[in-house]
Formats: sequence, C-alpha cells, structure tokens
Amino acid sequence: MHLKRFSLSRDARWLIAWCMKHADISMIHFSQAGDELEPFTTFYW
Repeated sequence: MHLKRFSLSRDARWLIAWCMKHADISMIHFSQAGDELEPFTTFYW
C-alpha cells in the first residue's frame, strides 16, 4: 500500500515486490538504456 500512495502502477508495484522477494534487493535503478527482462511488462512511453 505504501507504493500505491506514490501513484505507482500495479505492474510497477508487482515488479518491485517480486524483486524484493525473489532477489533479496532493497534498491532498484530504472534505466532507459537497460535490457528488457522476461516476464516483466515493458511500456514504451
């Protein structure tokens, strides 16, 4: 719910929660030059 208050989309919240749970990470850096990873949803804005 904390991430929802920052108006993050459901997909963004799912990605962050998945990474925290499965990869045991506490920080994510989003880069426009990064590789696309499966099975994560990719948006072209």
